[in-house]
Amino acid sequence: GSLPSTDIWQARPGFEDPRPIVAHEDGESLLDAAYSTDGRYLFFTSDHSSVTNGGGLDLGTSIGTQVRIDRLDLQTGERSVWMEQAQSPTAEGAGNQVAYLEYVPAPPDAEGLIAPPQRLMIAGLDGKSPRVVLDEHAFQAMYAPRISPDGKWIAFAAVNVPPPDTAPQGAKFDPLEWLGLKPRTASAHGLPWDVYLVPSSGGVAVRLSKLDEDQPFPAWLDTSTIAFMGINGMYKVQIDSNGAPVGDPVKVHEGAPHGGLSWHAP
Repeated sequence: GSLPSTDIWQARPGFEDPRPIVAHEDGESLLDAAYSTDGRYLFFTSDHSSVTNGGGLDLGTSIGTQVRIDRLDLQTGERSVWMEQAQSPTAEGAGNQVAYLEYVPAPPDAEGLIAPPQRLMIAGLDGKSPRVVLDEHAFQAMYAPRISPDGKWIAFAAVNVPPPDTAPQGAKFDPLEWLGLKPRTASAHGLPWDVYLVPSSGGVAVRLSKLDEDQPFPAWLDTSTIAFMGINGMYKVQIDSNGAPVGDPVKVHEGAPHGGLSWHAP
């Protein structure tokens, strides 16, 4: 079955004066709303996959052809397509940049993939000159990228099992064999997820947690503190100036169903 369509609403702190600002069109849901740091634009995902197939990922019909990022000019009210075959925009942080996930075509031999390949990308507010932060070989799946307040880092969630093409040549990749045991994960997505960090300029991703969560959702509290929420709990972790975790994540609250997490300090 299909999932209900969604709109984007805004409200003042305390949920005062709630009102819709973007209504969905036929056959789409609107997700991942993100304001630009200059307050002029609202970026969001236009998703047709949740309406057509209940939100499942089908490698035969790539989800990348069913999602895109749109931009709303808050001064003029004009809505336009910002980036095709992309989702999960985030526009916080210095530098007026937007980080997002871009889908690429699945290879002919897609056995072992859990989702169409993704790249972690970054671009300016106009969508021009996008560049790759992490290519499609880095992770089997990524989720919820978030730019640090100083624009230096991008935190994101990713499946912590290596992509199939990292298995020895000629060997069939088996996640359970690689883990050495049955993963302790929620049944919703099967494979375990954790939180990672990568320089916004590109580089090697650093793993910040070893919790085998289910799509944890990160948010920056300041330039060196990341909170993230998963179904097993809400956690907080510090990073040093090189982006390495300072100790293990600290659990600050019990878990919650899937959802977003945001933070604003005046």
